[in-house]
Amino acid sequence: RQVPDCKQFSVNAVCAGGLRGETSKSSGLYNAIAGLLGKATQTKPFEALQNEIESFGAVIEGFSGKDSLGLRMQCLAENVEGMLDSYFDCFLFPKFPDEYWRTLQADILEEIKTSADNPSTQCIRANQKLIYGDHPYGQLLSGDADVVGAFSATHLFAEFQRIRGQHKWVFSALG
Repeated sequence: RQVPDCKQFSVNAVCAGGLRGETSKSSGLYNAIAGLLGKATQTKPFEALQNEIESFGAVIEGFSGKDSLGLRMQCLAENVEGMLDSYFDCFLFPKFPDEYWRTLQADILEEIKTSADNPSTQCIRANQKLIYGDHPYGQLLSGDADVVGAFSATHLFAEFQRIRGQHKWVFSALG
């Protein structure tokens, strides 16, 4: 349904994934991929793409949860034409820069380490283990430190290519 006076535009691409798609050997995979989506493309390096997104006052970012992996974009309706090409480039022709992955990986590992030192987080984790047992929902979204520490940008890119090709994706747009 079209709403002509809407000032914002949003588009999401989502597929099944997230925690439910992980095993103990791939714990944190979908979160890591989501963190790299929307950062660079084959034609636009990290800095150029981020400058473009910021200049339009837009957001292009990956997301991952318990059951999903996706890529979202939000912008002002007047900037849709300028941003849609970049959004679809991020989905169809992404690039996962090694230097950005190393920074993101360090942040994820620090988050995992910090959660181990937080009593309330440990209480929640113990409750999740009790409720979910070995089911993936009992794992941290950020993953296991040893597994995440072994990921490379090349491996994550190959996994995203596999996921993008094998899963059914749903696109939704509004604005």
